[in-house]
Amino acid sequence: ALRIFPLYYAALVAAISLPRLSSLFSTAFQPAIDLQVWLWLYGANVVQSYSGQWCLGALNHFWSLAIEEHFYLVWPAVIFLASRQQAMRICGGVFVASVAARAVWLWTGGNPVAAETFTGLRLDGLVLGSWLALAARAPDGMEWLTRLAKPALGFFGLTALVMEAGNWRLLGLSYAVWACACGAGLILILTAKQHDWLRRLGDSAILQFCGKYSYAMYVFQLPLIYLLAPLITAPGLADMLGNRIAAQLVYCLLLSAATVGCALASWHLLEKRMLVLKSRFGA
Repeated sequence: ALRIFPLYYAALVAAISLPRLSSLFSTAFQPAIDLQVWLWLYGANVVQSYSGQWCLGALNHFWSLAIEEHFYLVWPAVIFLASRQQAMRICGGVFVASVAARAVWLWTGGNPVAAETFTGLRLDGLVLGSWLALAARAPDGMEWLTRLAKPALGFFGLTALVMEAGNWRLLGLSYAVWACACGAGLILILTAKQHDWLRRLGDSAILQFCGKYSYAMYVFQLPLIYLLAPLITAPGLADMLGNRIAAQLVYCLLLSAATVGCALASWHLLEKRMLVLKSRFGA
């Protein structure tokens, strides 16, 4: 709560206030104002699933944070009530159920937005990560998984790339394939020997930086595209530079720099000050 709520609600207040400051932002942020009750309750994905549309403008990306929050409301109870082995079995069951439900939903004509955003249809990645966290707490840790991780990464990684290149979703199976590929890669990083290049990658300053500031980057990246549109766009840069590829590269670099800058400011002005309060809860 201390990590996620303060920035989320600060960003939400800012977003619904922007159209009142300038009509330039009405198109991008008015949808969030009209449907703000869903955003206040972490229901962005629910309204998107129900409508079958990306209906929140500059806050469309909050669907994934809504799924996380729904999961966080339930997962502590699972950990409290179940043993480690029982929780791992629950993870396996939910993984299969989520993949199957997504496939059935799409096969029977359900809208694709819900397949991407509705909580029950997108739990496979979250429970896979949770299963790995539980597996790591076994007496022998993750070592027993290392033998399986390399072939799994090769198979699922290659399959995911082929599916992506062909734009083959296969009833939403591609999401689960990507999750398995990332899970296998994570196992290899976590179980790598001290001087292995994978261990150095896992311990790298770049990944630690991203881990520290990634939440704010996530919050700001889409709104910044809309906020900066009056000043900079990829087509505008293409007209200026005379090269579409160079313009896209410059645009990505500039927006990335703006996103990181906002994330740094957010961390130092708000987030770290909220995290200090953890001590009041015995954390």
